[in-house]
Amino acid sequence: GHAALGCSIAGTSEYINCFTTGRLSGDVLGTLRDGPGGSSLPGYTSSSTAYNPPSDPGGSSGRRWGDYSYVSLDPNDDMTMWTAQEFCNASNSWGVRVVQLLAPPPATPSSANPNAIAPNQTSVSVVITGTVVNGSGFFDPGLGFTNHISASLPAGIIVNSVTYTSPTQVTLNLNTTGVADGSYTITITNPDGQSRTSATPLLTIDSNLPVELSSFTANVLKDGGIQLNWRTETEVNNYGFEIERSQVNPNSEEQSFQFNKIGFVEGNGNSNSPKEYSFTDKSYNYGSCAYRLKQIDNDGVFEYSNVITVDAGNIPDGFALEQNYPNPFNPTTTIKFALAETQNAELKVFDILGNAVITLFNGPAEGGKVYEQEFDASGLSSGIYYYRLQTKDKVKNRKMLLIK
Repeated sequence: GHAALGCSIAGTSEYINCFTTGRLSGDVLGTLRDGPGGSSLPGYTSSSTAYNPPSDPGGSSGRRWGDYSYVSLDPNDDMTMWTAQEFCNASNSWGVRVVQLLAPPPATPSSANPNAIAPNQTSVSVVITGTVVNGSGFFDPGLGFTNHISASLPAGIIVNSVTYTSPTQVTLNLNTTGVADGSYTITITNPDGQSRTSATPLLTIDSNLPVELSSFTANVLKDGGIQLNWRTETEVNNYGFEIERSQVNPNSEEQSFQFNKIGFVEGNGNSNSPKEYSFTDKSYNYGSCAYRLKQIDNDGVFEYSNVITVDAGNIPDGFALEQNYPNPFNPTTTIKFALAETQNAELKVFDILGNAVITLFNGPAEGGKVYEQEFDASGLSSGIYYYRLQTKDKVKNRKMLLIK
């Protein structure tokens, strides 16, 4: 958005000289940075001779002048300007002087986001923001040009790439393999070779950055199941997350959680940018339960998140017997049931001929509690089996398949 004007200047008691003026994109409209020339602003040549050749008296409009007047952008960087203008180089003689016009320098790097990253990362992105002074700014010409914006950092930090966003913002992709902990300055170089370095260190390499969990929530899905969502701001050495679930007894004021692993989500290893994760627990459709995350490092060290609870809704018809999972199975499977009210219940397994194989539950079942009973068929033959849940006034049967 900057502009340059090249011309010759001359006048009464003024020798002919090459001159350039211009404006920056943010300047007040209708103004130029320099001009209009003359004795106070003689231009970029300093002629001391007059141009009045006897062989060229000129016409009513004066002598021919200005055939060699040109301003051009440099084809290598699309930001440097070159101007070629005529001047009086000797008595009654003209010449052409070419001059390079530099654009304002890059913005001065003033902040990094994030301002701390971990070492030994082959690819990590950092957004650099710069401060504009007198028209300065980051610039990149885009495809088709030889020169591009670049960046450098000390201590062996490798800049994989620089992505231009705006005159005040670029994104660096860095490789911090083998870099020692410490704080480092950042230098940005525009395509024309002009550079600016941050006045103070902006980026810290820190091997003790944690896995920072910023949110952990649960939502009941309309089609059944519970979706867990969580977000990390930074990660170091993160192998992944085990998802653990515990039942919640709605009839007890003091909860005693018994967590069991129900899934695993792989982590991002090392990251200094926010990462979003999710996991859907399709096996929980009613009642209350609690969840927590077990974050595990690559070296086996782990840490638990906070516990969140969620109510998946009422037990349908006050009497629920779920399809066993997995099904088919070999040799174990889990059968879930729940009752809306506390009462005696019996859960039995039968073979295809109706013979009782095993009683999995027999006794009082608390209302609102979800029971999960494991059925081990190690000593049984492959085939179809039935399981039945019975109370004093209701009974329900389901079929399952054992394949060995």
